[in-house]
Formats: sequence, structure tokens, C-alpha cells
Amino acid sequence: MKKKLILSYILIILFISGISGFFSIHMYDGFYKNEFKNHLLKESGILSDILIGNKNSLNNEYFEDFVRQYGDKLDSRITIIDKNGNVLADSQKDKSIMENHMDRAEVKKALAGEKNVQTRYSKSIGAEYIYSAEAVDINGEKIVLRLSVPLISLHNMQRQIVFYIISGIIISAGVVLLYAYILSDRITKPIDELTLLAKEISKGNYSKRIVIKNGNDQISELTNSFNYMSERLTETVDALENENIKLDSILNSLMNGVIAIDKNNNILMINSVFRDFFKLPKDIIGKNFYSVVRNENLYSIVDEAHKNHNYIYDEVSFSAVMEETKILRLYSAPISKKGFEDENMGTIIVFQDVTQIRKLEQMRSDFVSNVTHELKTPLTSIMGFTDTLKAGAIDDRETALKFIDIIDIEAKRLFRLIQDILSLSEIETRKEDINLEYVNLKDIVSGVCKVLEPQAKRKNIQLIEDIPNNLPKFKCNVDRISQMFINLIENGIKYTEEGSVTISCKKTRKYIEINVKDTGIGIPEECQERIFERFYRVDKGRSRKAGGTGLGLSIVKHIVFLYNGKLWLESKVGKGSTFVILLPYDK
Repeated sequence: MKKKLILSYILIILFISGISGFFSIHMYDGFYKNEFKNHLLKESGILSDILIGNKNSLNNEYFEDFVRQYGDKLDSRITIIDKNGNVLADSQKDKSIMENHMDRAEVKKALAGEKNVQTRYSKSIGAEYIYSAEAVDINGEKIVLRLSVPLISLHNMQRQIVFYIISGIIISAGVVLLYAYILSDRITKPIDELTLLAKEISKGNYSKRIVIKNGNDQISELTNSFNYMSERLTETVDALENENIKLDSILNSLMNGVIAIDKNNNILMINSVFRDFFKLPKDIIGKNFYSVVRNENLYSIVDEAHKNHNYIYDEVSFSAVMEETKILRLYSAPISKKGFEDENMGTIIVFQDVTQIRKLEQMRSDFVSNVTHELKTPLTSIMGFTDTLKAGAIDDRETALKFIDIIDIEAKRLFRLIQDILSLSEIETRKEDINLEYVNLKDIVSGVCKVLEPQAKRKNIQLIEDIPNNLPKFKCNVDRISQMFINLIENGIKYTEEGSVTISCKKTRKYIEINVKDTGIGIPEECQERIFERFYRVDKGRSRKAGGTGLGLSIVKHIVFLYNGKLWLESKVGKGSTFVILLPYDK
């Protein structure tokens, strides 16, 4: 803006200066030309009077003396011409070589009785002259007295006038431009500051202010108003940001996913739970819901909410977006403005992940079913053989002892099952173990192997311990970790027909790594994910024959998790299995 103002001032100054200079030069040029002509006419009249006063002594010699004398005094060229145009005397040239002047305009007009002034180029002198001519009556004859001056002096005067006028214009224009620059700077500087402040505010920097200098003009008032507006805007934006932060914090603190969309299906609001669950990008506010979320179940709920403008509850399964199937409980409600409840402004959807709840319910149902089944089998055997004994088989000692042995086996099996259920329940209900002490895992493994060695020898299976002496001590409940090793090693013995069960431990950067490897039958890949579930058996008949309760590996898993460890299985059918456990240790 400043440049435009200065350019406007320059154009105005140039226009005014040009007009005034043009008319001034022409005015002074005409004025001085007229003055010059009048001066020549006056001088010519004086010389005519002198000639008339000396008319009795006029002759050619007098004319020669006259033109030389007064030509020098007046610094002019004086020429005397007779009525036929012949030059009688000239102050600057020899009359004998001068041509006839009858065709000169000033001579013609003078002979006609008119005092006149003419300007033209003199061929005899070779310069531009101004001529004044006047006829003088001498003894009844007319002669022409011509006075001429070269225009170079007039031109020099004109140039000086032009120089002074242009210099004055330039100096005046410079002063005016300087003042215009200062004035434009005073005008544009606050406007530039306002512009910069507006840009800063548009970028979100609301703390900027303009320093106001003393003044009561409109710009000062505009600056005051802008500063006040900026302060109010800062307060408003801060209040909105605080509200948004509160709302954002509340939404992101919810365990449920929330999304709000308007009636045109554009996303108004979304929390992190919803975004993370459906793996959505962060910058989706304002985008179309259907172009961002890819799920037919949500589409149908949104469509129904828009159409019926009422509350909707549904429970659906999702498997397209997540790696595993999730069960979601969905709530949809219309968004209405206060006082305009019938107007549909959009829809809010809230979902709750009930997958774990459903899994726990299913696990509880399966657990009850499995426990019932596992208890029913030995109890049925005990009751059956008891009835048989009561029916008379007790009298047959050999048969009775056989039945009593079976009852004893089933009772022990029932006792182990109850013990495992109680152990599993105790581990699950604890957040951390009790009776902790620093122990050497090598000693625990050695003790467990001694207990299980007779069982291994009966199947001709070798128990191999591969544990270094420098293994760091582990803080744990000895009975709990012993139970973990017993379940793993006993599981390896049960499902290995020949070969060995190897127990190895080593220290890594953060963990103690435990490997229990057998050379048994292995576990199919499709069963490996469920091997740690309660009562899950790969081969149910073989498992019951081996005397297992189906809870051993589940107990191992919960013991490992009790110590914040990690557990997985590596197995191939016919090549054995390796259970890998990572337990974090206190350095």
C-alpha cells in the first residue's frame, strides 16, 4: 500500500509540476520576447529621434559613424537602408558586399509606415536575429533604420529561466515527496501492522498486540478496536480450547468407543478408542463417515438411526478389521438441538467391546460343563463299582479287591482334579504371589527331577538337566515354581514313548529363559493355540488314559503370568514339543 501511495504522490506531483512548468516557461518566454521587442522598438525610436535631430548633417559618412557609435553602445547591429532597399550603412558588415534588403519583411513594413519587429535567420551574419525597423523621413526622403539583436542572448535568458523553473520544480517535488513518504509511512505503518496482526491471528497466535502512539485519528481508533477484538478473540478461543480439551479428555478417557456424525454423514467427533479399534487415521474430522469406516454393520445402524431418528441397541460380531473376531455392543442415539428435538442434526454411536465378557461367560459355561464331565466320570465309576460290591461282588475277594483298586484310582483322580481346580482358582485370584524368596532354579529343577525320575524310568525316558551354575537367583514362591516344572516335565513324560525330556535355563538381557523339550508325539499346529486352555486335550482318550486332569498346562500359564512372564509352544507332530518360558528377573 505504501508503494501505491508514494507512486500516486509522484504521479500527482509530476502532473502538477509538468503543467505548471509548461505554462510558466511559455508565459516567461512570451513575456521576455515582448519585453525584448518593446525594448528594441524603444531603442529604434530613440535612434530615429537622434537622426531627425541631425538631419542637416546627414550623409554617408555620418551614417557610418552613427551605426558604429550607437551599435557599440547598444551592443546591437544597426543598419540604415534607403527606400530602394540599398544598404547605406551597417555596424557589423561592409555595405558594399551586402545584398539588397527590399525583400526583407521588416523593411517592407517600415517603408509602408509601420513600426514592426520580425524574427528570422540572417544569411549575411549566419545567425538568428530579431529585427525592429522604423521609417525616418529625412529631407523628404524615407530611410529605414533597422535595429537587430542576435537571439542567442534571448535564448540564454530563456535557458536560465527554464533552469530556474525546473530546479524549483525538482526541489519542490523532492520536498513534497519527502513529506509524502513520511505521511504515507505514518498512514501505512499501522495498517501494515494491522495486516501482520491479522495474519498472525489467522495462524492461531492471538497474543499479538499493536503498540498505539498518541493520536486521535481514525487509524488510532481502528488500532484500538483491533486490539480489543484480538483480546476478546483470545478469551473466546481460550475458553473454546479449554472446553475442547475437557471434552477431548473426557472422550479419550472413556473405555468405550464414541463417534458423532452429522446428517450429511460427516464426522463431527471421534475418540481414540474408536479410532484405534477401527485403525483409522487421526485427521478424519470433517470427512465422510462412509469413506473412512469400512463396515457394513455400522452402515446399517447409521442408516437406521438417520431414518427412524430414535435410539438403537445391537450386538454384532466384527471380523473384517481386527485380526480376531470381536463382539461389540452398539448404542446409537440421535443428536438434536435444544428446543428443536424433532430436527435430526446427526447421530452419535457408542460401542462397548464385550468380547472378553462373552469369552469369560463361555469359559465359565465350558468350565462348568468340563468340571461336571470330569467329576461325573470318576464318580460314576466309584458309584458303579460300589453298587456292584453291594450287590454281592464283595464276597468274591479277588473281584472285590480289583473293584476296590479301581475305586481307589478314580478317587485319587478325583482328588487330583479337585486339587488342580483349587490351585488354578488360587493363582487366578492373586495379583502377585506370596512367600517370595531368592532361590536358585537349578536346585528347584534338580528336586523336581528326583521326584519324577521313577515315573520316567518306568517309561525308559531320560531326564536331562542343562542349567549353568552362574544362573542368577530368582525371587519367587518355591512351591509355585516347583509346581510349574512338575506340570511341564510330567507332561513331557506322559506324551513321550521313548527318548528324553530336557530342562534348560539361560540368562538373557532381561529374562531367565526356560526350555522344557521332549521327544514325544508333538502337537498339531491347529491345536497349539488352545493347548493352555482348561480341560483342552489334543487326544482325549490318550489324556485320560495317562491320568491327566486337563488343567496342568493352564496352571503353568497362570503361574507364568503371575510373575509377568511370557510363554509359548514350539512343536511339530512326531518330532516333539518345546515349551519356552521367559521370566523377568531382578538384576
